[in-house]
Amino acid sequence: MQARSSSLFALGLVSLSLVAACDKPPEIDRVLVSRVVMLNDESSVISVTVLDESGLDDIVGVQLWSEDLAYWYGSLGEVSDGVFETTIDWGRLGQYAPIYFDFPIKRAVVVVAEDNEGGSDRKTVVFELQCRAGEHACDGSCYPVDVNCADL
Repeated sequence: MQARSSSLFALGLVSLSLVAACDKPPEIDRVLVSRVVMLNDESSVISVTVLDESGLDDIVGVQLWSEDLAYWYGSLGEVSDGVFETTIDWGRLGQYAPIYFDFPIKRAVVVVAEDNEGGSDRKTVVFELQCRAGEHACDGSCYPVDVNCADL
């Protein structure tokens, strides 16, 4: 009987190691954005739903990065189980790269969800930044087109 229980114990260890080795990374299931077109005085709420087969306790956090992953905008706060949110506006978008344009531009951010095992998933959100008619952007603010940005 001892040999049989040793075999079962050994099989149990093999099963546990297979489960741990097959850990899957978190999955960003859904990204909702309150507005993708922003004027300089507006903001947008980014809401992210993250799933993890290892359980929600396995999720370390959700971060917001520049498109090239060189600049960290900050963490998203967990508002309920697996749902994370943050608000972003021109000021935050302009922290990494100043906002200058004569015509609307697109600015992308990357949402990254990470788990305890180092697994991650990412999704890109693209915003269109624009000023009102007859305006252009100088250093993150909108001014009439006849204002030269160099004069500010």
